[in-house]
Amino acid sequence: MKRYYRTLGVEVGAGPEEIRRAYRRLAKEHHPDGGRADAERFRAIQEAYELLLEPERREAKATAAPETFAQPFKATLAEVHVERHLAEIGGSFTLKVPIYRTCQACDGDGKAGFFQCKKCGGKGRILTEHVLEPAFPAGIADGDWLRVSLDAIGLSGEFLLVQFRLI
Repeated sequence: MKRYYRTLGVEVGAGPEEIRRAYRRLAKEHHPDGGRADAERFRAIQEAYELLLEPERREAKATAAPETFAQPFKATLAEVHVERHLAEIGGSFTLKVPIYRTCQACDGDGKAGFFQCKKCGGKGRILTEHVLEPAFPAGIADGDWLRVSLDAIGLSGEFLLVQFRLI
């Protein structure tokens, strides 16, 4: 939450008028149609402004997990190949899940002072890979589905649908 105030250059808890003034000044300076066009920075400014001025979104963000997660994959589907004899007796499989996490060095801003953050390369987030080993029951058939919860890796309420292919 603090990063939104910092993005706009205002103190934590600043009032709506101060937030609007800071937004207008920064939006004018970083608008993609302007001379110093910086689309990424402009999007960050826009997001901060919207979240700080809309109470419902601000409340939702304030009660969210301290880190922002984004799934770099486009779908929540995965396919796993399992040998037939293992399908008969059950077992587990390895699932690697890529997740973007907020860069702790720059708090997601992408900058360290006047410079680009070296840890995240200015992106504000770092790609991490988490390994899960979900179990599957005995007697699965080709084409069966398994719902794998991602709660264990910090994605509360998210899941992956895994389809089994027997080899």
